[in-house]
Amino acid sequence: MAEKGVIDVFKNVDLSDPHFSRTPLRMQRWLEEYTTLIPLEEIKERYCVTFPSNHQGEVKIVVNDTYMLCPHHFLPVDMRIEIVYIPNGRILGMSKFSRIARDLAKYPRVQEEYTNLLYEILYSCLQPKQLSVEVTGKHYCVLMRGIRNNSVMVTRRCSP
Repeated sequence: MAEKGVIDVFKNVDLSDPHFSRTPLRMQRWLEEYTTLIPLEEIKERYCVTFPSNHQGEVKIVVNDTYMLCPHHFLPVDMRIEIVYIPNGRILGMSKFSRIARDLAKYPRVQEEYTNLLYEILYSCLQPKQLSVEVTGKHYCVLMRGIRNNSVMVTRRCSP
């Protein structure tokens, strides 16, 4: 059923052309990957593995090139995520920040909701003294349709 819907998108494309013959199937797999809601509790259970630390200063993590689909147009949002926190006796393994950001982005959301959810997950994992999450997104719905402006970047910051 879903593949038929994807094939309908290609009604003006010659699917007998070898370059396009498997494109509907690849597109369906891609859409399934980026429309899979992973429950927040499952993300926390997988990745909220912390380690003891006496570090008292800021820890800054930058996660580049995390992709999510815009829920209004199903076009990509290319996000740069900056996380700054002051530990409260516990730190999170460096790869976990990217994994949490990636898994949370596997379901179409508006950037504001994504930023808030990422903040909530990280706060729950770390219980830090201070936390700031900033997500800057390049929205391909703005770049490729509508206004077609490639200089618009949207930034959303979440901190207490």
